[in-house]
Amino acid sequence: MDFDTADWITPWPNPKSDLRAVGDDSMVAYPTWRRSPEDPWFGYVEGYRLAAQAIVDQARTCGLNHDSLIFPFLMCWRHYVELRLKSLINLVQRGTGVEINVPSTHNLAKLWEKAACMVDEVGAFDDDKSTQHVRRLILQLHALDPTAQEARYPITTKGLPTFDKVDRLDMRTIHEAMDGVANYLTGTDVGLTEHFRFRQELAEEYRYDW
Repeated sequence: MDFDTADWITPWPNPKSDLRAVGDDSMVAYPTWRRSPEDPWFGYVEGYRLAAQAIVDQARTCGLNHDSLIFPFLMCWRHYVELRLKSLINLVQRGTGVEINVPSTHNLAKLWEKAACMVDEVGAFDDDKSTQHVRRLILQLHALDPTAQEARYPITTKGLPTFDKVDRLDMRTIHEAMDGVANYLTGTDVGLTEHFRFRQELAEEYRYDW
């Protein structure tokens, strides 16, 4: 059978297949547009959150494939949290004028402790109750996937089976909880940005007064 000319319902590789080809403008993405010098993290952070939303929407719509969708779903939420915490660390470092040194670790527990400590030192927020809930949920997510391998592979780099002690996971409750975490972290980002902007404007005003 000629695979190039057959009338296939399922997409099949052909001479016109090209990852760099541009078609309908409605589906064209511009990766650098969301990667501005002021906030190069934004597109990545929001992208993984939107991907988690798209996956859970698909699970709700079709009512099937939860056992398969749970893996990319968890991976998207986990990577979102990792990126968001690293972006907050970067934001505080830029805002306070210290050397930019974002941790390379994938350990969510360590990233949370560092980001929370740095944000607390800025002194721009006072919401201990919400912070405690966010910390608890991030540590739960870390416990589910401590090395960023559980949601991506059936075995770890040590040859151990992943999710071997997890019986059931509810995508709906996970998404609702993580959506709240995301709202908190987004609010923290916005609050820090405004805090540092105000502080810079104040410094410039007093400098010109002299």
